[in-house]
Amino acid sequence: MHASGPFGIFVDLRSFSAKETQMRDEELYQQILGLHSPWSVDQGELDQEASEINVNVEHPRGTKFFCPECDRELPCHDHTEPRRSR
Repeated sequence: MHASGPFGIFVDLRSFSAKETQMRDEELYQQILGLHSPWSVDQGELDQEASEINVNVEHPRGTKFFCPECDRELPCHDHTEPRRSR
């Protein structure tokens, strides 16, 4: 099976393993979202029926962030609930 892009580029989709395709998707989502270290896309999933892309974003355990109140670099102890952006 071949897929054709808008510029007439053909790619043999059979040449990519599921893991390679997933890694490429995660890299694409990371670029679209403009994420930079320490943030990265952990998982991305396309839901065609709902017309949504669900993306999980994470940072390495132990990452420190600057506190907006005291301007000190501190470890992150809590996180927000998952949220939806449009």
